[in-house]
Amino acid sequence: MNSKQKKISVYPPLSPLALIWSQDKSWRESFPFSEPSGFWGFCGRVGLYHGLDRLNLRQGSTILVPVYFQGTEIDTLVAKGFKLKYYKIDKLLNADLGDIENKLNDEVTALYIIHYFGFPQPIDMLLLFCRDNNLKLIEDCALSLYSKHKDAWLGSFGDLSFFSVYKTIALPHGGFAITKDVDPPKLELTPPSFMSTMVQSKDSIFNYLQSSSFSFIASVLGLLSRLIRKLVGWNREQTISSGVAVWDKRLIKISASKSIMKLMGQMSMSKIISKRRENYLLLDSLIKEHFTTIFPELPDGVCPLFYPIIVDNRIMWNRKLKESNIGTATVWLPHHPSCPDEIAQTVSYLRENLLELPIHQSLNENDIRYIAETIIDLKAKGF
Repeated sequence: MNSKQKKISVYPPLSPLALIWSQDKSWRESFPFSEPSGFWGFCGRVGLYHGLDRLNLRQGSTILVPVYFQGTEIDTLVAKGFKLKYYKIDKLLNADLGDIENKLNDEVTALYIIHYFGFPQPIDMLLLFCRDNNLKLIEDCALSLYSKHKDAWLGSFGDLSFFSVYKTIALPHGGFAITKDVDPPKLELTPPSFMSTMVQSKDSIFNYLQSSSFSFIASVLGLLSRLIRKLVGWNREQTISSGVAVWDKRLIKISASKSIMKLMGQMSMSKIISKRRENYLLLDSLIKEHFTTIFPELPDGVCPLFYPIIVDNRIMWNRKLKESNIGTATVWLPHHPSCPDEIAQTVSYLRENLLELPIHQSLNENDIRYIAETIIDLKAKGF
């Protein structure tokens, strides 16, 4: 199957072969999974929600957060009872330290940073700022598993750091969080229902089959799935899902399933990092003369999640690329009601025009060339 015929998903799909579970547990020796304070949740926001309890922040105090966010992390902070102040970011998505300093007062107890798409924030400067002002540092690494700043892993700096593991590794769900606790309290979470795990596993395997020479099997499975749903009267909304861009309070009580631990045995950290960097650099070489990119280069140590570019009207581009069987991320669109409009407008151009292109480890050179050819052709047609 050529790349034009296959479906290219925005996140790495789960291969059916991964269900032949490996006994390899070496992944437990790699960061962040090697950290003794670490714990799994259904998704990253579960780690954020419960990790906040370990920081012992003053109830009702203020956390400084960036103006560019997805939204569910903001909902999580609000659900824990914190007040928020928003700070600006620059054109490279770096935190504006001057604006952070202007927002600082006695009510602020923590600084929240987001490492966007695997690219590090100016962490040395921000860490020093937190130490000088007695602030806790919260590192949002939901988009940055396996990225480094210099020789240190992103997530190793914060008092609380969390990761959306399934966005980098082919898993149906899974988030992980770490803190600086030497003797962390035991956390009691409930495993997800069998149906919730099965549904997301099926979706990911379905994407894998659609991207392979076995796409006809995906069609058959899709038909069977619809028939079974109709026969048993099952409503998909009864299950929980990772990756949804709306607040679902059911998630905060849910851990990762045991199957995630076994699926992790199939992954190779070095291969994931290497392939993502290879695909990113190839796509960059093919399209950088045609599009405005966010990041001028790929620094050493970065494991990129996507290749972000600026287009006119990302919603239209999402639709046109979907018609060409290319998946793109469709989150980060709305502002949050807690964010004042004046500062929210400073990133409206990102929410309206930033397009995230897939470069994950399941894609080969032909896939990347097809993505490049497709978007260049669309631009030539006036999109």
